Amino acid sequence: MRLPCIRPVITEFQAERVQCDCGVVNAPPLRRDQTWCTGPRLMATIATLAGRYRLARDETTGLLRDLLGVELSEGTIQAICERVSGAVVAPVEELEAALPSATQVFMDETGWKQHGVRHWLWTASTARFAVFAIHRRRSSAQVRAWLPNEAHGVVSADRWSAYNHLEPARRQLCWAHLDRDLQGIVDANPDDAETDLILRGAHQMFRSWRAFKASKLTRDELKKAVAGFRGCLHRWATKAAQASEKGKRRGLAKDLLKMWPAVFQFIDREGIEPTNNQAERDLRPAVLWRKGSFGTRSEAGSRFVSRILSVWATCKKQRVALIDWLTDALQAAAGLRVTPTLLPA
Repeated sequence: MRLPCIRPVITEFQAERVQCDCGVVNAPPLRRDQTWCTGPRLMATIATLAGRYRLARDETTGLLRDLLGVELSEGTIQAICERVSGAVVAPVEELEAALPSATQVFMDETGWKQHGVRHWLWTASTARFAVFAIHRRRSSAQVRAWLPNEAHGVVSADRWSAYNHLEPARRQLCWAHLDRDLQGIVDANPDDAETDLILRGAHQMFRSWRAFKASKLTRDELKKAVAGFRGCLHRWATKAAQASEKGKRRGLAKDLLKMWPAVFQFIDREGIEPTNNQAERDLRPAVLWRKGSFGTRSEAGSRFVSRILSVWATCKKQRVALIDWLTDALQAAAGLRVTPTLLPA
């Protein structure tokens, strides 16, 4: 396998200005893309290097020079990223508008820095698309913006207070977090036989869940297999919530009782997953980006991050080539084609 030398194609557009005898100066109009110093595919490539592969601006200019023979300044790279950010606004907004009708939305958040100030990078993910946003607060504001009251899907998340305004019947508590909480309680107090029994019951529940996913159990058989554990967990939570000593055990028990309808949604309803792992997987590239770049410097930079992450995560889920899709979006911004959509077919 060989890689041929890649050389850029440079096209010059000239618009001759002619003055009429009456004094009026006439010039043929140029298309919007003809006024750009870089074509749509080169801009899509630059956005992919910056957003998908998290290259710094100076590294992007070096790669373009060494691999493609293209000489661009870091300022031009930044301007292109902002142009790409503007070109994908409508498709990303379409995804945000589709969130309330999704069967299950996986949500998570992680810290982010914007110009040295603490912000939060949020994600809302489904099986076929994902959206991101950088918000100043780790409050319910972003959750409410994405999922208004009329949303009917189930929200899968941890027990963070930003989700407490949602009705428990609209939530699925993440069992990966619950399992870690139970394990932490047992590790802190090895003599806590009751919690250890609950932890082993949770592991048995997931063995039944895996059998169900492998079509070895029906939904009714799964419910019967888990029924005993549900009763044990409720009795454990009732007793632990009444304990006099404060601690993680009592706190977890109170949360479980308060949000009991959100504990076993995945057992009772079709199409619901028990953990929030999908959101955490979608968030991982952003965490790596944060560690390498230490965040963004401006609102424009944060908008580019959230939008390019939304486009990339969605293209990945739908097995669409990111560079090709971005090229189409930039051509649409130039008025050469219809704006492409990211909504699942």
